[in-house]
Amino acid sequence: MNTGPASDTELSQGAAPVYATRAREAVSAALVEGHPNAVLMPDGSLIVPLPGGDAVLPASTVERVRHKLQERAKNTDDVTLRAEANVMLEVELATESGQDEFAAFLAATQPAGLRGHGALRYALSRLAPAALEQSDGSLRMSDPRGDYLITADLLHRLRLALEASARAGSDPTMMRVQALAALAEIMAFSAQAAPLPPPVTSRPGTVTTAPIVGTAFVTGRSDGSTLSDAEVRTAVDELLATDILDGGVRGWSWSSDGTTLLVDTTAHGVQRFRPGHGPLSRHVMARTKIAGGPNGEHLVTFNSAVATDQVARIWLRQITDVLQELSAPEKQGIIRTALRGGRKQTANENVTSLLNEHAHLARKWSETPQSRERQQIRVDLDGVARELRALGHVPPRRRGLLSRPPGTFTRQTR
Repeated sequence: MNTGPASDTELSQGAAPVYATRAREAVSAALVEGHPNAVLMPDGSLIVPLPGGDAVLPASTVERVRHKLQERAKNTDDVTLRAEANVMLEVELATESGQDEFAAFLAATQPAGLRGHGALRYALSRLAPAALEQSDGSLRMSDPRGDYLITADLLHRLRLALEASARAGSDPTMMRVQALAALAEIMAFSAQAAPLPPPVTSRPGTVTTAPIVGTAFVTGRSDGSTLSDAEVRTAVDELLATDILDGGVRGWSWSSDGTTLLVDTTAHGVQRFRPGHGPLSRHVMARTKIAGGPNGEHLVTFNSAVATDQVARIWLRQITDVLQELSAPEKQGIIRTALRGGRKQTANENVTSLLNEHAHLARKWSETPQSRERQQIRVDLDGVARELRALGHVPPRRRGLLSRPPGTFTRQTR
């Protein structure tokens, strides 16, 4: 009887069933997590229900995934093994359905920079598909943890790490796993380190205008002063009725005592806007309480910290949003609306006011000679375009203004 130490071959053979079991468990866990309705057929193939129809992974594909995981099980822990199983199945399903848009970027024959970029794009598509790129290259995130910012520096470091992994010879599956794990850690860190206030929404019966980050359309006055009645009044002179694109406004004038702006509309007659100003949250440019009757006044409160050159844009947004509220399909007369407390402003209505604002800024840009002011208007236009894209709307193309993708303009703020 041989009582000496077991050979490496004997140890390997004895451990093989353990590795195979861990591989099967990793595949099962990945299916339970990502595709709980998947069905394993008697021949070993896998039917996976997807939004576009069922995908069928042949038995040979399922076995290939298990074999790869069995080999990986020799050098990795169960948590990583399950993450790899998840990615492998997703890749096979995407390949089977012809929807793996990242395979070409991650191929081993590609340059390390492109592979790193592809891995990061893959992770973002899985973990943060609704992330909004900011003007400085950072990402605004919104998930159950709240709203927060992933800085451009953190994203750059992650991309460099993935490029290094590519140069070290990591295969496409491993790069996807690494990108997912690293991005998940960055998201958890950023949610704690860089929280953002939630997007401003309007209470029922009111409309609210929020700042646009990365532009001049923010609260704060460089000289520390506060907004005056005269600034609120004269700002209206910068507007034209044609800035309201649907043609629903004929014009406006001030009441005889100069306290109320009378807006002549095609659908709602003359609407009365009484402006004021006072302290509001820095996340609110202005708020209007909608009138409770056909002859009432809409009470517009401007944030006393907004700059003079932003008041006209605020007027345009507030007028547009109030008229949108009055035109909403469920409005059965303004008195009944006031009695039932109104409703919240919606994203589609924000699109309308942003489109009007874009038209106003484009007109100002075309009328302004080359100068720092004209450059700032362009930055503001790009900011409005970003807001429109975030709401799923393509910014309009205007002569002389070529739409630039997010993150390609110079950040200029107040």
